[in-house]
Amino acid sequence: MKKTVCLLLGFLLLSGCAAQPTPPLSPSDALSPTDAGETGTRDLAITPLPDTDLRDRTAETDLTVLDTQMAYVQLSNMMLSPEDYEGKTVKLQGRFAHAAEQDREFFVCYLLDATACCSQSLEFETDGTYDFPEAYPPEQSEITVFGTFNVYEYNGFRMYRLRHAEVDYTL
Repeated sequence: MKKTVCLLLGFLLLSGCAAQPTPPLSPSDALSPTDAGETGTRDLAITPLPDTDLRDRTAETDLTVLDTQMAYVQLSNMMLSPEDYEGKTVKLQGRFAHAAEQDREFFVCYLLDATACCSQSLEFETDGTYDFPEAYPPEQSEITVFGTFNVYEYNGFRMYRLRHAEVDYTL
C-alpha cells in the first residue's frame, strides 16, 4: 500500500509542472482594432518578419560579444536590476521561441546556461504585425535581436522585453 501511495504521489508531483495546453488563437482573436480596416478584415497576404543584418549594429548592452555563460549571467543580472537597463539598447543572440495565451502572443530569444538545464529569456516586440508561424523563423532557430529594454506589467507580473526589435535570423 505504501509503495502504491508513493508511486502515485511521485506521479502527481512530476505531472504537476506540466504546461497546460493553450487553445489556439482564432482569427477574430488575432484581429486587433489597429489591424482592421473599415470592413473589420485584415489583408491575408503574409508579410515576412524583416531579416535585418545586425552584425554591425552597436548596442549600449551587447551580449553577443560575451561567451554563452557570461551572456546568460548578464541577462540574469538585467532581470535583477532592470532599472540599470531601462531605455537602453540591447543586442542578444540566442534561440527563438514562441508562446501564446488566450489574449496574447509572446516572441522570445532565450539562452541556455552552461549545463543546458536552465534558460533565461527576453521577450521581443517588433514594430510591425506579422503572422505566426509563417512570417517568423522556425522555433529553436539561432537569432540575434536588437531593441530597447523595457519593463512592464502583465497580469500582475513584472515582465521584460525589447521594444522596437529588429531580428537577424540568417546568421
